[in-house]
Amino acid sequence: MGMNMTSCRADFATVMLSGRMHNPAGQMTCGYCVREPVSVVPAGVHRRSRVATSCRQRGISPQQSLSRTLRSGLIVFCLAGFLLTLAGCVNPLNVGEFERYTDAGLRLEKQGDYAGARRCFIRSRAAAVGGFMPADAESCAVYNIARMNGMLGYFEVAERQLKESLQLEAKVYGVDGGHASMRWFELARLYFAWGRYTDSVAAYEHAFPLADQLDAQKLEPVKYAACLGDFADALDKTGDVARAKQARVRAASLCQQSASPDILYYPTKSQQ
Repeated sequence: MGMNMTSCRADFATVMLSGRMHNPAGQMTCGYCVREPVSVVPAGVHRRSRVATSCRQRGISPQQSLSRTLRSGLIVFCLAGFLLTLAGCVNPLNVGEFERYTDAGLRLEKQGDYAGARRCFIRSRAAAVGGFMPADAESCAVYNIARMNGMLGYFEVAERQLKESLQLEAKVYGVDGGHASMRWFELARLYFAWGRYTDSVAAYEHAFPLADQLDAQKLEPVKYAACLGDFADALDKTGDVARAKQARVRAASLCQQSASPDILYYPTKSQQ
């Protein structure tokens, strides 16, 4: 069917305002040119009457029409979710959920409710994965879950999850990039509480160079000195007294204060 371009140009303003055009016979038509006439309900007829009239014309009841509309809406919603999954786009709703559960978990951690904090961090991980957030977001959640498992005495699970968080971090920043030093310090503290002192020393030796690359000694001298003191304790346990003394001297030169209060120490096996 050919398009009446003269009619399109003449009534362009009408189209832009209403999305419809009128032909000479007074019938409303769709689009930018005159095509097949569309039946029009007088303006004074109530919308409900128009719905009923449309349903009668199609041979269905208003209830059936509503049911079909709801089904169509559900199909569109599911299709949108499927396309979002294929595209791998970050869902802003999940980002908000991730942040809420992370904040809630940190609050419960400060209150000493480690089981409750763990539940929140598990939910934050689910939000990160379900919302297609970057791998470092999931790494953060797994790291927090691991810490809570350590505080609850589940050392094997905590060790596995800390190593998993390192792997997730590497997907974004490369091996030993990003927040890897935090994960290694956490492993060192976990191994010390576990009684695995040689592993603790090895983890500290891995963590300090990474922290030095981030200039942690200058940015957080109190916490850095506390880690040096913990490293010295681990060295003492392995019989390396000379290196332990050197670590304590270095810690004292950085800061005279005690360990930073935001360092969480795992309970030893004898304390559980």
